[in-house]
Amino acid sequence: MEMSSIAARDARTARIAPPTVAEAPKPADIEIESSAWQAFAGSQANTLMIGAPLTITRALTLAWTSLRRPVVWCEMAELRLPTGPAGTFILWRADELSADDQQQLSRWMEESKSTRVLARSSQALYPLVEQGAFAASLYYRLNTVLLTAP
Repeated sequence: MEMSSIAARDARTARIAPPTVAEAPKPADIEIESSAWQAFAGSQANTLMIGAPLTITRALTLAWTSLRRPVVWCEMAELRLPTGPAGTFILWRADELSADDQQQLSRWMEESKSTRVLARSSQALYPLVEQGAFAASLYYRLNTVLLTAP
């Protein structure tokens, strides 16, 4: 088969890949800054997500294909860290972590550097840092990308 017919066959049978999440426009139904959406969806950086559970769930659903596998989800008030390898760790109630859980999470993040951590909070964490109720070092590790949604 000559080269031009191979190229023609490949062009006919090539699948058009769907856009990556990073290429997709930010969700129109969620009030999120475009730059924050692109940073969240287009990278593997730790992300602090502040907002209502339903809104953050919607954002996670849209970004699901970009999350490294396996995805481990902790939505309990008591911290449950992955016991095996995790590509993405979703922590649902970051603002409710006790001081001991914050220390445990910090140590685990130091040991699990290849795991992306997505932490959701119903309230801004920085005021808790200022009050001494949330560890500043953990806040800055989680807040590589800040995604704020109503």
